[in-house]
Amino acid sequence: GSGRAVWFLAHVVPWRARLGRSARQDEDGVRRMSVNDSRPVLERWRAEALVSAAASALAASAAGGLMCVTAGLRPGAVAFASVGHIVFLALVLLRLRGRSAMGRLGRANHITFARSSVVVLCGASAIDPPTSAAAQWLLVVLAITALALDGVDGAVARRDGDASAFGAWFDQELDALFVLVLSAVVWRTGQTGPWILASGAWRYVFLLLVLCLPRLRRELPYSERRRVVCVVQIGALIACVVPFVGPPISTAIAGISLAVLSASFLVDIVLLARAPRSAASTTFSNPGTA
Repeated sequence: GSGRAVWFLAHVVPWRARLGRSARQDEDGVRRMSVNDSRPVLERWRAEALVSAAASALAASAAGGLMCVTAGLRPGAVAFASVGHIVFLALVLLRLRGRSAMGRLGRANHITFARSSVVVLCGASAIDPPTSAAAQWLLVVLAITALALDGVDGAVARRDGDASAFGAWFDQELDALFVLVLSAVVWRTGQTGPWILASGAWRYVFLLLVLCLPRLRRELPYSERRRVVCVVQIGALIACVVPFVGPPISTAIAGISLAVLSASFLVDIVLLARAPRSAASTTFSNPGTA
């Protein structure tokens, strides 16, 4: 009996210990592989975003330079708008920090980066308003292109299965910037008074309210109304820039669109304020727009 016990201690126990260590090592190896496998995907995703942002900034600068030659746009306006574009892109890239890997950036986000180039060209026109009908038509074409791309990126994201929280946020913030730019263009071209800037300020007023009122930090349910209002607002501002549209028609169009946008924001703010406290969230949607 003692001989069997000695044999068991000498052979079986060390083998089981080695087996246990091997199993733990395998589990640790799998765990390390899963973490390490996600890092290249995340880094590649961020690298794609950086390349797309850089290409967007370069394209906007090149197109702005071309507009200086062909449309008489001042170089200073292009330079100022380009700096603003770079700041916006930097904020977008900072948004990616600390996010989990999504596999790929997706064609939809690349389209949104491209759309930001068109928006910044419209911004340059807000700084240096067009003085000829040809320059105004060029501005209208650029604005319509940006609006069309707004519909394309969403459709591509749904078709490719690349819809994400980041993509939705990126699209919303660019929409808000686009409305602000168009509001400034409408005012600077003399189509309305400075009150139209309220259209572009609504989104940022809402963000300020969120900072002051934590009760508004909730997530709004999806609403088709917001998408329609966003498109109507952008379309109305573009219509105000068309050369043959002027006061009082442009004033009426801008006033009605601002009233609709304001009503949409106010409805959503009331919904957020009346929501049960259990629905509180640290994330929130953009009321008034899609």
